[in-house]
Amino acid sequence: MTEQAALRAVLDQPDDDAPRLAYAALMDRQDPPRGAFIRVQIAKAAASGTARVLKGIDEDLLLIPNQARWAAPVTRLADDWVFHRGFIEAATMTASAFLAHAPALYAVAPVRHLTLTDAKPKVRELFASPHLRRIRSLELDQNQLDDEDIARLAASPMLGDLRWLSLAWNGITMAGFEALAGSTMLPRLRYGNFVGNEVDPSEQIIEEQGYAVDTWMPPEGEWLEQRYGPLAWLHHSVADANDDTADRFTTA
Repeated sequence: MTEQAALRAVLDQPDDDAPRLAYAALMDRQDPPRGAFIRVQIAKAAASGTARVLKGIDEDLLLIPNQARWAAPVTRLADDWVFHRGFIEAATMTASAFLAHAPALYAVAPVRHLTLTDAKPKVRELFASPHLRRIRSLELDQNQLDDEDIARLAASPMLGDLRWLSLAWNGITMAGFEALAGSTMLPRLRYGNFVGNEVDPSEQIIEEQGYAVDTWMPPEGEWLEQRYGPLAWLHHSVADANDDTADRFTTA
């Protein structure tokens, strides 16, 4: 199998470990640190018995000297990126860059997690883009989004696989959250971060001495669930808060 064919299999089956491990086996001959890095990250993500075998290998010692080379195909397309399970799965870029370069990005990396900046001028085009169909987590923090923008997000048929959504520090009121709550286009959404908006209807964490000990639902969240039924993305568990497991990779 050629490297191009092995990468194509990873891109076509981003949820499966088998193509990634096949790519790692190929790299054992061409680029041994790359093969080892893929295995370490897959084992870490799975937290399986394999992780115990590989725990003596520091992934940073593999990544730091090689990151520029391994990330080269993405560096011209995105402003920042994160490796997960051995490949770049998270990218940060402007909304304009995503709309212009998504096909090129998806051709070199199995990106499922997206952080967009300067999204406000591109909201209409963005939420109509079929390139969002691949995305499982979306961060749109500090983009000056308002209720009308969130209504467009909630009505988008392109976000059916979205699991994790961060809309922190925008200008969203209850009207925007009603649009989210009433949407039928977000069937898999499980987590929302809405801190810093005019309203944050999501479950709040009570902390004591730095540890989460309980939660409480604000009246706005209670009202949304009374009107629209249970909304998984309004709830934040104590266990998740203490274990930091509500991150975009594990949730999505």
